[in-house]
Amino acid sequence: MSDHAVHWIAVGLYLAIAALAFTPLHTLRIEGVLLTILVLLGVHVALRLMFAVGAPPLETSEITVRQPRSGPPS
Repeated sequence: MSDHAVHWIAVGLYLAIAALAFTPLHTLRIEGVLLTILVLLGVHVALRLMFAVGAPPLETSEITVRQPRSGPPS
């Protein structure tokens, strides 16, 4: 599942929870199920990030290598 799809699913779940929270119906069980799905979706994304194949980008301080001076030492 792509990251964009997961993002929009999470946004949809947040909107559904917000809509159910403002309705006068007794929808506590449905809200609980949607919150559980949202937490499990967050765990899924966290595990994907933790076990990502690519190496993190190097910072500029790690890339910079000191070059020896070509002139006479002072």
